[in-house]
Amino acid sequence: MKIALVFPGQGSQVKGMGKDILDKYPRGYELLGEANCCLDYDMEKLILEDPENRLNSTQFTQPALYTVCAIYSDYLKDRGVNWHVTAGHSLGEYAALYAAGVFSFMDGLRLVARRGELMGGVNDPDVGMGAVVGLTGEEVAEAMAGIPDIYIANLNAPDQTVVSGNKDQIALLGAKLKDGGKGRLIPLRVSGAFHSPFMKPVEREFIEAVEATPFSDAAMDVYPNVIAAPVRERDALKKALIEQITGQVRWVETVSRMEKDGITHHFEAGPGKVLAGLIKKCSDTIIPLDIEG
Repeated sequence: MKIALVFPGQGSQVKGMGKDILDKYPRGYELLGEANCCLDYDMEKLILEDPENRLNSTQFTQPALYTVCAIYSDYLKDRGVNWHVTAGHSLGEYAALYAAGVFSFMDGLRLVARRGELMGGVNDPDVGMGAVVGLTGEEVAEAMAGIPDIYIANLNAPDQTVVSGNKDQIALLGAKLKDGGKGRLIPLRVSGAFHSPFMKPVEREFIEAVEATPFSDAAMDVYPNVIAAPVRERDALKKALIEQITGQVRWVETVSRMEKDGITHHFEAGPGKVLAGLIKKCSDTIIPLDIEG
């Protein structure tokens, strides 16, 4: 058995996330306490109660989800679960790096908080994202031909691709798909055109945050989104994080490469089962393991 520990990204957050683990793993509250030391809000109250309805705002979502995923990771580790590689979907890559020993929980949290602040500050009403279902990535690329200012952001599954860019052009793509009778575009509720060149304005400040964060070589293989292949060297991992801001989440290729590398099972360390569904679409051989078992 060769296990991948995988972490979900933004969109998996939900009020009360992590309570199932915290109920049986009181040490998780220690991480919540540590989080409060570098944030100006109560992390425990945010994830369990969300009294001010901030959990779905990017600047709060990202550190909250990173923290919960880190608690899942620590819970599994303390139970004696051993994993061989890690990967994360977009934001989930930060928890994957933590689980691989690349940075401490607090260093990762500071970096994620800065990422959330920068991405949350990109509030352009003219840009957005949309999920195309029912077509392959290649077919989506063909449909996009001749439509400017939109980009493929996420290759999530063989039949699910996310595009990012100008909202009018995304709507034009949706109309084109509808007229052609193939595929369907679902607009996503996001504040920016993530994983596209539209994120270039925040890249410089994010680079400064990455360079200020202590990184180590990974203790095991990590599969960064923009590389979709195993990496351990710290500078390569830093570069991949920077490129992820404007680059693609190549999840289909990531799962395919993990399958080729002999991964047989995965734990989804975080709220929900989004990645389990995507991995099932990408691979017939990588089997989910029950985190409760």
